[in-house]
Amino acid sequence: MKLTFEQIKEIAVGALKIWEEDGAVRFARCTEKQIDAWYKLDKILGYRATGTTGVRLDLHTNTKTFAFVSKSVCNYEIYIDNVLTQAYLAKDMENEKRKEINLDGQEHRITLYFPSHDEPGALEAVEIDDGATLKPHKFDCKILFIGDSITQGWESTWDSLSYAYHVSRFFNAESVIQGIGGAYYHDTTF
Repeated sequence: MKLTFEQIKEIAVGALKIWEEDGAVRFARCTEKQIDAWYKLDKILGYRATGTTGVRLDLHTNTKTFAFVSKSVCNYEIYIDNVLTQAYLAKDMENEKRKEINLDGQEHRITLYFPSHDEPGALEAVEIDDGATLKPHKFDCKILFIGDSITQGWESTWDSLSYAYHVSRFFNAESVIQGIGGAYYHDTTF
């Protein structure tokens, strides 16, 4: 079963805006006003503000097959029950943008982490088995992370291993991660 736009929105976390464009579902973690402000400071910072750091799909399902089709050539990581299970590098996405994992049909939490540093992640499709359950993950609290490259996750082995993601998982937090690599904060910045 291919998930609808509304179903994808229900299980998306870390995005302030979700929209359809060019046959894909796209996600933004910063407001348009924030992105414009970063671009005014520096084109590289503006581009980094458009990234999908902190964006993820987080769901519970009893599907035997979970698949996604990326519109972007970028990194993705899949956690099953909070354990990093599969990581795809951008080079893995070049020739085959549809990725599939097989499960045992028991209920599991699946988290699909979007890239923090590549081009922004965008999805053409998300699929689970016909008749499988689909429930968004329930969080205990909310956290907004604002910072620089450390907050964005630079130098993490995998994007999902950044400190902001570690903290989010530890506290079972619905988080928005607005770290911008190379950024600086001062009262005159915005």
